[in-house]
Amino acid sequence: MNEIGSQIQLSAENAAQANELGSQADSAAETSELIEGSVAKTRNGALIAERTAGALDEIVTGITRVTDLVSEIAAASNEQAQGISQISQGLNQLDPVTQRNTASAEESAAAAEELSGQSIQLREMLQRFTLRQAATLSPAVPRVAALRQTQVGWSQATASPAAPFEERSAAIGIALDAAEFGKY
Repeated sequence: MNEIGSQIQLSAENAAQANELGSQADSAAETSELIEGSVAKTRNGALIAERTAGALDEIVTGITRVTDLVSEIAAASNEQAQGISQISQGLNQLDPVTQRNTASAEESAAAAEELSGQSIQLREMLQRFTLRQAATLSPAVPRVAALRQTQVGWSQATASPAAPFEERSAAIGIALDAAEFGKY
């Protein structure tokens, strides 16, 4: 019985050891599964971290592009502001020139009007001259019966001093022959 008791005890011990070994094997399998799960999760986490790093790099690149575009827009806006300022200065410089041109045009118009009046008077005065060959006064000047020619080539009919300028100038006639015309 002792022997049976020893064998039972040995069997129990073997069973306990086997049980303990089985329990350790189960624990080892569980630990192995946990390690494998952790490794898979770590790999997955590393992939997620890589993707996140890539996304952050793209965001940084996008922010850099936006910053560059904003800088270019600011530079273009400054150039436009300078251009507008130069245009404004040019317009301000044109204003006095325009005023001077306007004054000059008004002066020219007044001078032209005065010259027009003078040219009318000059034409009236020149209408008193006739060439001897033509022997008639211009149609615009009334013929004066008192007109006579002399050796010098001109004569003056007398007109009333009280007569208006037009009548007096019409009464004066001067005749030049072709040879004498260039002298005067």
